[in-house]
Amino acid sequence: MSYSFEFGQSVVREYNDFCINPDIPLFMQLDKLKEDLIQVEYDSGHILDIGWYPEFKLKGCFKICVIKSDEKIFEKSTRNIKKLKQLTEEAVRIIADSNVLK
Repeated sequence: MSYSFEFGQSVVREYNDFCINPDIPLFMQLDKLKEDLIQVEYDSGHILDIGWYPEFKLKGCFKICVIKSDEKIFEKSTRNIKKLKQLTEEAVRIIADSNVLK
């Protein structure tokens, strides 16, 4: 099973190297726990960044953040892939809402 993420509207560039299988324990996928898993750029200048920190270490976590003008406007972390998907949806909503307000 692979996980798919929805990144919303106005995507300019997308890098997606998320190939972690939620049905396999993380300790069996250490080589896939990288800092550079997903990066999405939007026409508004927002960047959605998802990675595993510290890279290749089981005692790490997924970090998701939204950056605008070199400033983090959203940052959360989790070790759970299902929760990561929820946090990604939250981050995309924040990006969409800030595009409406501009």
